[in-house]
Amino acid sequence: MSYKVFSATLLLVCLVSVFGDQVVPIPQVYPGISFGASEPLLHLEAFFDLTCPDSRDAHAILLQVFQRFNPLNSKYFRFTIHLFPLPYHRNAQVTARVARYVNSTLGKAAFFKYVTDFFANAQDNYTNPFTANSTDYQINTNLAALSSSLVSGLITPGQFESAINDRSIELQVRGAWKYGCSRGITGTPIFLANGVIVQAAENFKYDDWIAFISQYVPTPEKKKNLPLRK
Repeated sequence: MSYKVFSATLLLVCLVSVFGDQVVPIPQVYPGISFGASEPLLHLEAFFDLTCPDSRDAHAILLQVFQRFNPLNSKYFRFTIHLFPLPYHRNAQVTARVARYVNSTLGKAAFFKYVTDFFANAQDNYTNPFTANSTDYQINTNLAALSSSLVSGLITPGQFESAINDRSIELQVRGAWKYGCSRGITGTPIFLANGVIVQAAENFKYDDWIAFISQYVPTPEKKKNLPLRK
């Protein structure tokens, strides 16, 4: 075997050994936290990083949109939040773990409220510049106390600290991130509509979302022309 052939073979073996262990795990259930219809005409999925200002702004606009198109009250609309912690945001992983723990402990309604309250009232305290001079211990301790207050004490700071260091929760967050990567997600916020990336949706304003959703979800005027759905 020539040196070049040997080198190429060795490189191939190394690549297989490295990437063979990085296969995206197949989820037992569909990823994300979902709200709304089980068989929707429109399934809108949002990939958010809790420490990303653009995610916060997009979420705030969607809250206004949901006043008109509320997935909780719709037979035609489903909304899913995927937590996608970006690797260059220092506190993205730990905030995602805490939010996931809220969902598993208190349910998805509490999760949605937590995400909303965190975006509105806490995100600025967990940006890279704000925590540049803080240790991981300080950040985690402060986040546990803050999160307890956001859920009205239904979860104690000690329970949140345990969740932050829980290996199973860490693996869930990693799995969700790998799933996002497998769908071509490279940043936040990114939106999928019925499985397809919505181009430029990260820049959508209220009127843009209303016009987009109206193409798939019937307005009250159009509902009378649709067949009944159970």
